[in-house]
Amino acid sequence: SFGGSGWTSYPVTWSSADLPIPVNATIKQATLYVPYTWDNSGEMPNSASITFNGNPKARGSWYSDESNFGAYDDYVYGLLTYDVTSSYKKNADNTAVFSRTSSNAKLSMYGFTLAVLYEDPDSSRKQIFLNEGFDLLGADENGYGTTPEEATAYVPFGGQAVDTTRATRADLITFVASGDGEGTLLFNDRTMGSGIWNYGSASGPQVAVQTTDVLSALKTSGNIAMIRSTSGETPAMAPIQQFLVIDTGSAAINRMVPVFRANFSAEPLSGKVPLPV
Repeated sequence: SFGGSGWTSYPVTWSSADLPIPVNATIKQATLYVPYTWDNSGEMPNSASITFNGNPKARGSWYSDESNFGAYDDYVYGLLTYDVTSSYKKNADNTAVFSRTSSNAKLSMYGFTLAVLYEDPDSSRKQIFLNEGFDLLGADENGYGTTPEEATAYVPFGGQAVDTTRATRADLITFVASGDGEGTLLFNDRTMGSGIWNYGSASGPQVAVQTTDVLSALKTSGNIAMIRSTSGETPAMAPIQQFLVIDTGSAAINRMVPVFRANFSAEPLSGKVPLPV
């Protein structure tokens, strides 16, 4: 991120194989998520810029957090979001280029995520909920004075009722920056797993992605996930964008069924059935 091989431009490319879209599908929305760490010189967000497939993009939201004390007290972490729908290329290569002003800033990038929402008449009907943000978590009673319960991010999914009687699957897809063999996931106060976030190689994106089936704990409303830090020595993990995808059955079952009202008249209009013609 800094030193003799500093940089000012950081390209990221997704191939058509990375994001295969059904041929008959219509793109509804494409969102780029740009998480970062170690920004102690204030590069974010005003000294940074993004192009997507060569087109400059305005920042949507900016979320940030910092530790405030300890060895990394002056480092700022965060997440930038960009609406790239108008420049997204379906089933083709898509490239985002992130640029900054200082080549030796300590600002470092986590792996970028490109999320594409599409409508496909041949797919099953789904409800898709999103909650995005950035919360730096660390449970360390000796070093930070924080318990796991205090080092917990709350992720509510609201705005629309869920028909739990028709739900066949409910996938909670969680993204946790710096999550490495740690963390506890709860959904509607039920523990769904511990130590479930692992980002793999340190030379990779350092964003752990975990898909958890939460159908057994799903409610019609007020669904909430909790991402909790594992107690340890100066731990650090940061929930960013989170998705709840509820599958409500096959396309045939969920397709709109037209209702017809027929006007009918005949003689006679009364008597025992069947009525004579």
